[in-house]
Amino acid sequence: MPELPEVETIRRSLAPRLAGVGVSRARLLRRDIAVAPGDPAGGFSRQRPAKDGSRALTAPARIRRADLLEGDRVAALDRRGKRLLIRGESGRALGVHLGMTGQLLLLPPRQRLPGHTHAVWWLEAPSPKGAAGKAPGRPSATSNGAATRHPAAVGVSPGPRLAFRDPRRFGRLWLFPDHAAADAWLDQLGPDALTVTARQLARALAAARRPIKAALLDQTLLAGVGNIYADEALHLARVRPERVAAGLRTSEVADLARAIRAVLREAVRRRGSTLRDYRDPDGQQGASQHTHKVYGRAGAPCHTCSRPLILTRVAQRATVLCPVCQN
Repeated sequence: MPELPEVETIRRSLAPRLAGVGVSRARLLRRDIAVAPGDPAGGFSRQRPAKDGSRALTAPARIRRADLLEGDRVAALDRRGKRLLIRGESGRALGVHLGMTGQLLLLPPRQRLPGHTHAVWWLEAPSPKGAAGKAPGRPSATSNGAATRHPAAVGVSPGPRLAFRDPRRFGRLWLFPDHAAADAWLDQLGPDALTVTARQLARALAAARRPIKAALLDQTLLAGVGNIYADEALHLARVRPERVAAGLRTSEVADLARAIRAVLREAVRRRGSTLRDYRDPDGQQGASQHTHKVYGRAGAPCHTCSRPLILTRVAQRATVLCPVCQN
């Protein structure tokens, strides 16, 4: 599953290429991966009827192309934890969560869409060098009456496309009518792990009577850490993952906060970890997996003490640690 370093790599790759760019067309190919205003939390496809029949299934709300930012212009790309937010200049916004196998790919105009593509955005072609404002084109009406441009109609090369693909369909797109609703979605999460301070981490863990590994995976306490980087940060901080989170000493929390930041920053520098599905917007793999100290290395020697790393389970998640360094 893409964690903070992978999502931040995607944000850094897309932000300079999308900021200020118009969305000439948008198309949703699978309604069940989108969460629109009026849908149940998590999307209509995840709802379950009450066994006693007291709660009926909610029908999916209608989605307009404007809800997908068609006819809009990208203002900014923000991120908290594993959530990415594409803000439109109109005030609308699009939230993206990649789930387990989700990808955001920036494709050349005529490249065939990859399999399991569930949403596509056609972007304005880059303006000719020296031109100001929007790329030239013939405006046409969208489904909501907004004007959009189709550069190809007047002989200008079409722009790239942004594609959301997700073979396992655990990822979601959230459609927000305004930035306030989008900000509230981000505010459901704890502090961002890339910049978390010792004080913020101590506050998040103060009442956590769970193992520290489980607490780090709780996105409402700390946003962005998943199984990979929890193991790596706990190893760097020399903290055993089964220890009760609230029982860590002040100095240990400070060490852990530093370790989390260091592990995530290095992973971002290496453009994330590709273990199976993760790719950046250009389809390239990350390289951080080659520097993992413990994750995926059960039975191999610890890089610090040379003792074999052990595999256990904490919070029902496979966990690798050093029995000596994390004692």
